[in-house]
Amino acid sequence: MDWPIQRLEATQMPVKSIDEAFGQVYDELDELQDKSDAMRGDIARLEGKVDNIEGKIDMILQHITGLGN
Repeated sequence: MDWPIQRLEATQMPVKSIDEAFGQVYDELDELQDKSDAMRGDIARLEGKVDNIEGKIDMILQHITGLGN
C-alpha cells in the first residue's frame, strides 16, 4: 500500500466514535437548552416581581404627594 494512503487510513475516525462524539455534543446542547429555559423562567418571575414593586411604589408616591386622588 502507498504510504500516503496508509497514513490517511490511520488518521480516520471510526463511524462509531463520530456517532458517540455527536451524541455527546447533542446531550450537552440539550443541557444548555434546559438551563437557558430555566433562566428565562427565572427572569420572567423577576420581571413580575419588579412590576409588582413598581406598582406599590406608584401607590405610595400617590399617597405621599396626593396626586391621582
